Amino acid sequence: MLKYRVTLEMDGQKVDQVIIGEDAEAVVRNAKLMVAKKLPWLKRAIVKNMGNLSFAQEVVKRYNKKFKRSDALPQSAEGFIAWAISRQFARAEGDM
Repeated sequence: MLKYRVTLEMDGQKVDQVIIGEDAEAVVRNAKLMVAKKLPWLKRAIVKNMGNLSFAQEVVKRYNKKFKRSDALPQSAEGFIAWAISRQFARAEGDM
């Protein structure tokens, strides 16, 4: 099991949450579901129906737009987690 603490504040959303998953794909799926829970119903439905990689790429696109950056879009769940760690949004909490 993988365990990450996610801490960030963006677009009025403050997050300080531990996300757990069997592998990187499950971690991204669980992050997507966590974000979806905080959205209004229509946006929630859209996010929940996104693929995990599409969700990860959308997060990076929005980050790039907001902060005028040009970070590469992740090509895998592992790549997204590595990006989140490099931006200090996430840190490993150790093995379970």
